[in-house]
Amino acid sequence: MNTPWHEYSDNPAGITSFYDEPPSLENVVIREFAGSAYFDQYSLLLWLDLKAPPPSLPDLEMFSVGLHFRHLEELRLSAKSEILTTTLTIDQLENQLIRVKGTGEFNVDFVCKSFMIESISKTSSDQRKKRTRELSSYYKLWNSCLIELLEMGYEFALQGYPDAVGGVGSTSFTATRDSVRLVGHNPVELLGLATLHMRYPEFDHESNIWQMPGPDLIQGLIQDWEQRWYKKKT
Repeated sequence: MNTPWHEYSDNPAGITSFYDEPPSLENVVIREFAGSAYFDQYSLLLWLDLKAPPPSLPDLEMFSVGLHFRHLEELRLSAKSEILTTTLTIDQLENQLIRVKGTGEFNVDFVCKSFMIESISKTSSDQRKKRTRELSSYYKLWNSCLIELLEMGYEFALQGYPDAVGGVGSTSFTATRDSVRLVGHNPVELLGLATLHMRYPEFDHESNIWQMPGPDLIQGLIQDWEQRWYKKKT
């Protein structure tokens, strides 16, 4: 008997919290895909629509899941149309690496060390009617952030060494104005740091001026996430 795809993930409970038997990844729609690199470590996020909502949520119009594949090797990818339908297979090799193949309008083939079930999106017909506009951190937003920083008086540059394929995947962004130098993984982070610096212009690395008084919001978010993704079935 074949092992279900979610059993190869680092957190099967990310999907079994909703399904007793998670649906197959046959003829799923890829809503979004994005790659990233940190030094020599490459990852790929696939956001896809599952074919059926969980039995406990039959009124949902759409149920989407994000699969985050980490430490990629031998990546090949092609997309043939705007609506990317694919049949995705996930298997474990003898050396414990994971082989991922997608065939259809979205073709992908790679080997990775692990993957996480990271994101779930639940959309009902009522929610779709009331949908709010969303702005997320994305590559296409980077240039707008740099333009905003330029208008704020910053000069910016890339720093670091070429990655394994000779590209900029392992570099970081810097923004400099007067005696202030900001460093981030992308221009969205730089703009956030610049906004924070506008509120606290007089800072030094020996003080705790960046630590604003108030509740520990990070810990609260982590606890809320853990309750949603790792809760026990009732």
